[in-house]
Amino acid sequence: YYDESIRVDITHTRRSDADFTVAEVTVKHASQLRTGLATALGRSGKKTTTMANEFLAVLAINGDSYSDRKTGLEIRQGTTLRDKVSNLYDTLLIDRNGDFHIVLRDNLEMLDFYLSGDLVIQNAFSFGPALVIDGEKQEIPEKYSFAPHYKNPRAAIGQLGPLHYVCVVVDGRSDQSEGVTLETLADFMAELGCTQAYNLDGGNSATLVLGGTICNDKSPSNERSISDIIYFA
Repeated sequence: YYDESIRVDITHTRRSDADFTVAEVTVKHASQLRTGLATALGRSGKKTTTMANEFLAVLAINGDSYSDRKTGLEIRQGTTLRDKVSNLYDTLLIDRNGDFHIVLRDNLEMLDFYLSGDLVIQNAFSFGPALVIDGEKQEIPEKYSFAPHYKNPRAAIGQLGPLHYVCVVVDGRSDQSEGVTLETLADFMAELGCTQAYNLDGGNSATLVLGGTICNDKSPSNERSISDIIYFA
């Protein structure tokens, strides 16, 4: 898809007995990177395709399913949904310029630095773990939520450069595609050239939608209802 303000290129590849769907996105203005909730500041779930259509998204990927947890900083479109910072999850911050900043869970002082500084944080997610920070692939913690060392369906988002992003979904739990560990996903995001990359909610939530149509190998009947999406307008 392309027009005067956005370009999306979808590719499919295979790695480690799993199918990857990759969406490379370039936008003209940072405001085109947005988040959407299933209901206004609410928790009831909707499918990714439903929200993508409601928000007129060109491309959408599932978010971090913030309503499934009770802790972790959550900001959406400048509105703080939850201000309960947690040392359980790495945090992805997206500022008003559309730039990504990832803070590791054991560095809450850095999180305070970003939040109290000159940057205007537009969106914040508490899930992770971090996959790439400042161009360096991150070591996946031995102990972290979301089964990091098992092969599962996965979803991730990364920044390649100014107003240049990539969304990745890996299919899993099928005979055709086993899914991947987060180590494999981190390798992949680093090889794509991400300066920053972050793991989003995976499993049955992992869904990539272009123009209202699911791009990865998931039927509409198998979509999970979730609380939030990240999308490009």
